[in-house]
Amino acid sequence: MVSREHKRAALHEKLQLLRSITNSQAVNKKTIIVDASKYIEELKQKVERLNQDISAAQTSNDQNPLPMVINFLIFVLPFLFGFNFNLNCII
Repeated sequence: MVSREHKRAALHEKLQLLRSITNSQAVNKKTIIVDASKYIEELKQKVERLNQDISAAQTSNDQNPLPMVINFLIFVLPFLFGFNFNLNCII
């Protein structure tokens, strides 16, 4: 059977890990958890912004596929014409 002291030590260790991951300066349990909650909300907002940026970039590429075509050509042309192929001749 796990002792109460062992459980308390395990909880303390997990709280300290949570504190370090979230860069919290808190010293009590309640504040560590509040800071972690704020940190999670910040991460959710960052993920949402990144998803919006990705969606906007995909929409931009769908409307103007030229950058994708150019990147494709830059990658494929050396394989087709040899690695000494000069891209300046087509630009």
